[in-house]
Amino acid sequence: VEEPIVKNPMFVLGVGAFTANAVAQAFAEAEGEEGWEVIGTLKPGATKPKWVSSVVEPTPEALGPALEKARVVVLDLVGDAVLSERCLEVLAALPPSEEEKVVLGISTVLTWARTSDADPEDPEKALTEEEYKRRRPHVNYRDVHTLEKLVVRAKREGVRAHVVCAGLQYGLEEDALHGLFKQAWHNEALPLLTQGDGSNLVPTVHVKDLCAILVHMAQNEAPPYVLAVDQALEQGQTFKLITEAIATNVGTGKVEPAPADEAALDKNADLFNLNLRLEPAAALEFGFEWHAPRGLVKHIHAVTNEFR
Repeated sequence: VEEPIVKNPMFVLGVGAFTANAVAQAFAEAEGEEGWEVIGTLKPGATKPKWVSSVVEPTPEALGPALEKARVVVLDLVGDAVLSERCLEVLAALPPSEEEKVVLGISTVLTWARTSDADPEDPEKALTEEEYKRRRPHVNYRDVHTLEKLVVRAKREGVRAHVVCAGLQYGLEEDALHGLFKQAWHNEALPLLTQGDGSNLVPTVHVKDLCAILVHMAQNEAPPYVLAVDQALEQGQTFKLITEAIATNVGTGKVEPAPADEAALDKNADLFNLNLRLEPAAALEFGFEWHAPRGLVKHIHAVTNEFR
């Protein structure tokens, strides 16, 4: 009789949300020696995906045993800030475990929004995660910035802790860009949802590449702070080009300036107005094959097919 393979337990916070769903699926399907058994909390109103083996109530009493058992803990610092902090408190109170535990906090490039240029003499020079201690957050993302610090500080004997700072996530059924894809699908002209002319550079990452980075970091040593962004900056990918690519490939190709109040009130306004030169460094050394290395505009055909 063959011994059943015992999978490594791992915990994902807030399954049912776009990012957490993709992460849970990526770990459940990851090729590894033993593979992963995914447990996690569920977003209110969400149904349990088939690749999640069991659901944990988000109470300290239930989180304690779940986090103690998990070899890897993935927290969505943006989508679930309050519960992320609760999980970090629970983790800090756990006794040291025999096996190494890895804590991965998924953050957003909005915690870099007000960072000064990499080189005042060379405004074209991009920032990489090597300068993470200099980052300055968007005013609305100070709490996430604080959570990032708490994640990095969670490192102790037997616990590795890392922040994975993600660009605007695209791909699959879409998240922040879902509204634009949907409007284009209905053959409506797309609004250019920025306060400026759309020449701002928004760092992006395909959600599958974000997941590949997380799976790699769960199994290998990595820096405390990693930027999960693609190489779209080399392609000069502006928010206007992103909007035009969606309009042309999904819809009629029409883009119109948005009324100022519509652009300002969009729930993703902070992200869509971001202007930041960021480049990946550590993630390029991880050795996995990128799904969309050159960004959304260059990979728009594949991304459109995923949305359909």
